[in-house]
Order: sequence, then C-alpha cells, then structure tokens
Amino acid sequence: PIPITDENLPISANDQQVSVRRNTIDECITYITETIDLAIANLPLRVLNNNDLGRVDQVIAKSLKSRVLLYAASPLFNGNSEFYSGFVNEDGEHFFNQNYDINKWELAMNASLDAINTAIEQGSALYEFTDTPPTFDTENYEYEIVQKQYDVRYSIVDRWNNELLWGHSNPVGTNWWQLQAGSLMKSPTSSSVEAAWQWVAPTLRSVEMYYTENGLPINEDLTFDYNNRYNVSNISTSQNPYAQFAQRTANLHLNREPRFYANIGFDRGYNRTWGSKWNLKMRKGETHGRIANTSDYLITGYALKKIVHPDSEGDGYDKIVQYSWPMIRLAELYLNFAEAANEFNGPTQEVYNMLNEVRERAGIKTVEEAWSDGSIAANVNKHTTQDGLRDIIRQERLIEFAFEGHRYNDLRRWKMAENYLNSPVRGWSVDETTEDGFYTLRDVGNRSFNSPRDYLHPISINELTINTNLIQNPGW
Repeated sequence: PIPITDENLPISANDQQVSVRRNTIDECITYITETIDLAIANLPLRVLNNNDLGRVDQVIAKSLKSRVLLYAASPLFNGNSEFYSGFVNEDGEHFFNQNYDINKWELAMNASLDAINTAIEQGSALYEFTDTPPTFDTENYEYEIVQKQYDVRYSIVDRWNNELLWGHSNPVGTNWWQLQAGSLMKSPTSSSVEAAWQWVAPTLRSVEMYYTENGLPINEDLTFDYNNRYNVSNISTSQNPYAQFAQRTANLHLNREPRFYANIGFDRGYNRTWGSKWNLKMRKGETHGRIANTSDYLITGYALKKIVHPDSEGDGYDKIVQYSWPMIRLAELYLNFAEAANEFNGPTQEVYNMLNEVRERAGIKTVEEAWSDGSIAANVNKHTTQDGLRDIIRQERLIEFAFEGHRYNDLRRWKMAENYLNSPVRGWSVDETTEDGFYTLRDVGNRSFNSPRDYLHPISINELTINTNLIQNPGW
C-alpha cells in the first residue's frame, strides 16, 4: 500500500502536511481503477499509427485494469489475515483487508471480458506465423510441431504483431540489445561475440514445468516415463523434428509440447539463431558447451530461446533485431478471465474456452481432451473441480508467460512463493565431458524466501527517516 496524493499540496505546506501516510490496499486499488476509468473516457479507442505505437489507448487501459483487479482479488491481497493481521496504521486500521471477498473475482472477470471484447473488436488475435519459413526449415515446416514453434516464438519477437496489446519499444534505454545479449548463444565460428553473452540459463524446474506432447504435466501423463526422466536414451526418427536423430539426450527433453521446444535450448536439440539452425551439443568442450577458462557459459546446461529474435546475430550490437517488449499480450487477458471466472463461478465451458484459445495456439490438446482421457491422464476429470482447474490455470499461466516477467508476481499473489523460491537452483553438470557426467544433476545456486516478510519489499531507511509517518512493511 502507498500514500495516495491526488491533490496538490500548497507550496507553503509544513513538514507535517507533506509527511503523507500510507493508504490501505483497497483504497489504492479503488484509486487506480477509478483513475483508469477516467482515462478510458478520454483515450482513443486504438492507436496503431506507426509514429505513436505503444501510446496508451482504451485497449491498453482496459487490459491494465484487468491485471490490477486480478491481483486485487488474489490471495495475497484479498482477506489475507494469515500474513497481515497485525499490519495496521496509527489508527489501528488494517492495511490489508481481513475478510475474503469473492466479488473481487467478479470485478476481475468482468474487466477481463471487457478488455478481450474491445481488443478483438479492434483486430487483435492470437499470433500465427504466416511468413515463409527460412530455407533451412523448408522441409521441417511440414511438421505441425515445427509450425507451432514458429507461432509461439514469433508471438514475442515479431515487432508490433496483432497479439501485442501494449509493447515497449525501448525497455532498457539506449542499450536495448542487452535484453537479448544476455540470452543469445555464442557462435563458435564467429570471430566476434560482443553481443552474445549466454548468461541467462533456464533452471531445471522451469524445464520440468512445461507440458508433455499431450498437454499434461509431466507427472500426470501416463505415457510419460516420469520416474526415468533424467535417464538418457536414443533420439528416434519421429523425434527428429525437435531433436537430433540418433543422438542421445535426457528423456526429459523428448515428447514435450511445442512451447518447450520453442523456448528452451537443450543438449542434442536445436536452436534457430544467428539466422540459421544449430544442432546443439552442450557438454564441456563441445560446440556449444563450456569452454575452459571462460565465465560466459550456460550454468544449468540450458539455453533460453524465447526472448531472442532468431535473426539476431551476436557479433555486433547493431545486428540484434529489435522488437517491442510485450508488456501485455492478448493471451494474458484470456488467462486473466479464466482464473477470475473459475474463482467466482467454478469450472464452466466459458472458462475452458478461454484456456483452450491459448492451448490450441500452443499446439496441445484442449483442457477437456487432455484431462478426460483415462489412457493418458493420471488425474481424470481434474478440470471439472474448482481446485483442479485452478491448478491447471496456474500452470498454464506459468508456461505461457515464462521469462516475460510474470512469474515472480504471480507466485507472490497466489501466496506460493515460499514453495518455489526456497529450493536450490538445479541443472546439469556442465563441466563434464562425458554423457554420464553431463547428465548428472547438481545444485548450481541457492535461494531463500522468508515468508511472509519477502512478499513485500522494504521501504528504505532513508525514506522512513524523511517521512516519519510511513510505516515499514512487516518483517523488515
């Protein structure tokens, strides 16, 4: 909660008058949404002029309102007496409301539907790749799993595409290229790799998060050998569209959904990068593995493909293909609605439909097809209960928006952060040269999350000293 200063203070105001107090969470949410509503009434419906791309319009404002109300309805902010029963102001008023209000989900549901309808009316749609694929993929493109990889990957990097509701063309200042350089793999044949740092490496946990080819979690798919997922096996002909035939890789990398192959680079998989298609070999001393005496390496043994444009080349900053960073995509509105509607009404066909919009673009079975089939689903009809569907919606969201900056806030608002952010970061043994050595799991880093303290950031000592009316967040 923050202080709301919606009236200008006179220049003659004394120290006490300018020492503002924090408002409650509900007051902050009301102020934000009322301000958005006021703006909507005076904004253009949609701004698509090349000179004004990214300017806030009604579609963007309504989309932002959807996100704000979804957060407000979530467990961290809605009736959270577990964490904040003693977090009160000088008058004894709770900063966080203490009683759960289901109607907040209805507000989020209605705001999301309004934003969806307005966006679609203005021509927005989930992205599909319609260009001619590069020559190196002319034959591979006949496979649906390859087509879907193009849909998924270019939905992020195709500049100002029609799924993008709000984009930021310059998110990190003048050095925009750095956003991709941290994830861009080095080319072993290039004399310069000044803009390819390969520092950002997906964790084992993020890799395991993606669904199987059946659109089910890896621990719920009866056709996926979960207990032996870290074992290594030969890559078959049928798996060649996403992994190198006759090579050997972990079972964890096989028979997964298209978003996994679009977003994650793994040993003996592929990466479409530097304007070509690479056969990844990521053990130490191999083409894309760690080279001795270098600190630029993928610490978990995985590469991040998602935020890197396939045509970006790392031998020069000017060869990084720029695109507008997706702050809000249409897919988010679909999943915002699904989450809010399930919390308010429970499972309905409308919730399934919104989820399936995202799943079908990703190239996986619908919710009903995946969880109604007893031959593949360990938890048959999971989607027909509110708790089960909640779990499905949350995993769908974590997958769809992985590496886009949503995960941290989602885990916090669901009050699940301590379950995810207290475990070691794990990956493969990238300093090993042999197959057995490389495919040995190891801890590559430690994390800690102190609950409930870390759910809110601290106010700096300097600010508390300047304004003695501010109350510090709990635990700090």
